[in-house]
Amino acid sequence: MDAVEVVQDRKRGLVAVPMARQEAGNLRVRAARGDVDRAGKVLQERHVGHGAQNAVQAPGRQSGGRDGQAASLAQARQHGCRHHASVRVQAEKIARSGDGTVTVTVASGDTVTADDILVAVGRRPVTDGVNLEAAGVELTDHGFIKVDEYLHTGAEGVWAAGDAAGTPQFTHASYDDDYRVLKTNLTAGNGGGKPRSTKGRLIPYSVFTTPELGRVGLSEQQARDAGHNIRIAKMPVTAIPRARTIGHLEGTWKAVIDRETNRILGAALLGAEASEAIAVVQMAMLAGLEYTTVRDAIVTHPTIAEGLTLLFTPAYLEE
Repeated sequence: MDAVEVVQDRKRGLVAVPMARQEAGNLRVRAARGDVDRAGKVLQERHVGHGAQNAVQAPGRQSGGRDGQAASLAQARQHGCRHHASVRVQAEKIARSGDGTVTVTVASGDTVTADDILVAVGRRPVTDGVNLEAAGVELTDHGFIKVDEYLHTGAEGVWAAGDAAGTPQFTHASYDDDYRVLKTNLTAGNGGGKPRSTKGRLIPYSVFTTPELGRVGLSEQQARDAGHNIRIAKMPVTAIPRARTIGHLEGTWKAVIDRETNRILGAALLGAEASEAIAVVQMAMLAGLEYTTVRDAIVTHPTIAEGLTLLFTPAYLEE
C-alpha cells in the first residue's frame, strides 16, 4: 500500500498527496487546514481508509484548536495516519522524477514524496477593478465589501450579501439566510416591518467525508476563552444503536455545555449521518433548551439522532 503524506503551505496552499492505485479503493487523508481546507475535504472524502501514513501540520494550526478538527485527526490516527504538528512546511523546491513521483522539499530540509500535488490557492472576493469606491462602497483589507449587521454598505441604497460581503462561505449562509436578511430589510425600508440582523447567527456546517463531520456553535476552547464555566460530553459512536445496525462505528461525538445554565454551547459530531444529527443540536440551541431536555426526549429508535439522548447521560458527561 502506498504511503500517504500531506504537506500544508499557508502561503502557497500546497498539499502533496500520494494517490493510491485505482484498485486500492478509497483512501482517506486528514484534511489540511487554512486555505487548503476545501481541497483537503475533497481529498479526505476520496482518499481515506487504506494506509494513510503521515500528516504534516504548520505551526499555529494544531488540531486542538477546533473540536471538529481534533475529532477528524483522531479518526485519521485510527487509520494509521501519523500526525506531525508544529512543523515548518513552506515549500522550497518541487521536483518530479522519471517514474512520475513528486518530491517536495520544505524549509526545514525535510522531503515528502508523493504521486501527485494538489494546489489550493484559497478564495478571495472578486472586487478588484470594479471601482466600488466610486460608488461609496468600502472594502476591507482583504477585499471584502464592508457591511453592517443588516448587510447595508456605507453607500445609500447599496447592499451586499454572500461570500463577497464576508459571510461565512457556506451556501446555506449566503443563499438561505443572507437572502432572507436582504429581503426583510428591503421591505422594512418601505415600511414593511422590522429589519433583520445577521448578528448572533448560529450557522452550522458539515463536511461530507467518511465519516461525516457536523459542527455548530462554540468549540471547547472557544467556550473557555469566552469565560464560560463548562462541562464536556464525549461519546464514541459505537454507543449509538443505529451506528451498530448500519455497521458504521467510526467517530466520536462531543458537546460543550454551560455549567451554570445547562444550555448547549456547541457540538462536534464525527460519525455516520452527523450532518443530519447536528441539525437537532442546532434546533435545541436556537430554542435555548437545557441539555436535560434533549437527554430526556423520546427519540425514534433506532436513529442516529437517538445518540443525543445518550451523549448527555452521566456515562459520557463529566461532572
